[in-house]
Amino acid sequence: MPAFLSGACASVAGVYGERVVDASTRRQPLQKKVGSGLDPAVFKALAAEGKAGHAGFKESLALLANALGWEIGSITETIEPVIAQKPIRTAFFSVDPGQTAGLHQIVTAETNEGYKIHLDLKMYLDAESPHDTIRLDSNPPIEATVTTGIAGDVATVAALVNAIPSLLEAPAGVRLMTDLCVPRCRHNLPSTQPALELIS
Repeated sequence: MPAFLSGACASVAGVYGERVVDASTRRQPLQKKVGSGLDPAVFKALAAEGKAGHAGFKESLALLANALGWEIGSITETIEPVIAQKPIRTAFFSVDPGQTAGLHQIVTAETNEGYKIHLDLKMYLDAESPHDTIRLDSNPPIEATVTTGIAGDVATVAALVNAIPSLLEAPAGVRLMTDLCVPRCRHNLPSTQPALELIS
């Protein structure tokens, strides 16, 4: 989305992305991945071992930098537990006050010219006002918000399927998502059809 929005800009000096996800509305594996019900110290230990948190966050930043033609230095990543302030019950977990309700993960990078990318992810149970926001320090300045955010369960599969036509038209070899035409929906399926049937 930030790469797409930059297409309307004469210049870009910074990118800020914020995603807030109410994990209590998502599938059990995601609620587990964000550390639901864990002691915060256990969550931090798992995160340090790369066994908790959102996988591919650094790679998302690197892909965006590449799309903008920026050469970045090292990518800084932090991940901290979000602590439950009240009892939380989902279909899969019971979380008491003081336990982990989810995560707050940030990745940042900067070029030698001072261009910056900052991506901020908050994914936890009962998160208020879920949304996806992109803000470009650009000419003209751009800010876009998807209220309620985009739930990844169906959207991830749909994005994969919708990229296939462009991938088939691309030259042979390894391709980045940003090398392809912007994915778009080219079919309509009944809303009752399970998302995973899209790939069958």
